[in-house]
Amino acid sequence: MTQQSVSKRKFIKKGAVIIAASGVLCCGGGLLATKRKKPVAPVETPSFSFGESASATKRILVAYATRTGSTVGVAQAIGEVLGARGFTVDVKPFLEDPDPGEYQAILLGSAVNGAQWLPEALDYAERWSSTLNRVPLALFCVHILNLGEEEGEKQNRLAYLNPVRALLHSAEEAFFAGQGLMPEEQSLLVVWAYRALQIFPEGDCRDWEKIRTWGQQVLRTT
Repeated sequence: MTQQSVSKRKFIKKGAVIIAASGVLCCGGGLLATKRKKPVAPVETPSFSFGESASATKRILVAYATRTGSTVGVAQAIGEVLGARGFTVDVKPFLEDPDPGEYQAILLGSAVNGAQWLPEALDYAERWSSTLNRVPLALFCVHILNLGEEEGEKQNRLAYLNPVRALLHSAEEAFFAGQGLMPEEQSLLVVWAYRALQIFPEGDCRDWEKIRTWGQQVLRTT
């Protein structure tokens, strides 16, 4: 059997898997959604405060946007570290529309969907751009694709912030892995489809050491 025949056979087999999996996800999505192993609770977007002290030299805002909830934990962990560094820190969702004029430094973060920040995060950056550009600023993304160190993945990852960079002049940026497919929340058929397509990793991929290390280092030069 020639190498060309083997390649063609693999291509056909891979195509069949993709077609089958796509049919499961697209055509049967409504049915599969009703057969999760356990119901998914609505995503909460809480606020937190850390390091409240009269001696704090800086009041910092950590604003975030999330879809599945993983960005909440990332923002909270960063806020905790900043509070331990002696700052007064408010961690708030963009949905609360916190006034950036009340802070001496600001961190903005969002989950990534469609290769960019969520709409409420982009809207906030645009509406408050003049105020945000007057204070020390840092940005972070929480995503599940383009996690590797190959050049193509690095460039794709950096491109997530292109719309934000057009609005804000940030000196510091960070990219954190979020949560992938949670098998316990899906039917076996959905899990099979995602694994067949190898869309993204499974489980909680958040690297808490990396997140907290960035919290220790960010805004050191301001």
